[in-house]
Order: sequence, then C-alpha cells, then structure tokens
Amino acid sequence: MNQDNVDQEFAVFTDEYDYVATEIMENMRDSSHLMEMADSNHAKWHEDSLGVLIVLPYEHVMAFAAENLINDFDNSPLHSHVFSTISQLIMRAAHALEELEEDLD
Repeated sequence: MNQDNVDQEFAVFTDEYDYVATEIMENMRDSSHLMEMADSNHAKWHEDSLGVLIVLPYEHVMAFAAENLINDFDNSPLHSHVFSTISQLIMRAAHALEELEEDLD
C-alpha cells in the first residue's frame, strides 16, 4: 500500500471510529479520581492534581512506624522503599502527562 492509500484508509477509520477515543477520554476523566487498592501501587491524574496510592502490608506499616519513632532515617530501609516508590510513581505520571501533552500538540 502506498502512503496515499494508507492515509485514505486511516481517514475512513477515524471518521467511523473516532468516537472510541472520545469515550475512552471521557471514561478516564470520570473515573480518574478513583483508586483501587487491589491493583497495588499507582498514581492517577484527576484534573490538575496527582493522587498517589501505596499499598503496604500490615508488617510494613508497623516497621514504618517503628522507623519513624527511632528517627534514624539514614538507616531506615522501609522509609527509603516508600520514598523510592512515591518518587517512581510521580516520575512515571509526570512522563505520561508530558507524552499526552505532546500527542495533543
């Protein structure tokens, strides 16, 4: 297929199925504020705010609390893990937002 045929076929496709992208965006906008604990750690954009959910087992919560009481954060592996997880979630969400903005341009 030459490029003109590809462009024509794509135009026909988008004319017929462009509503799918609109439905997906509307669904994401309407449900982006919801976070499900069963699917573990994640971050979601909702309007201009980022929500971050970290799911920790009970033992990790207790260890986190103990590290906090000891107040020696240079030697607190769970605090380091939580900070690293939050940092990764924020960076991935920021990268996704940048990609979305580039796609919209």
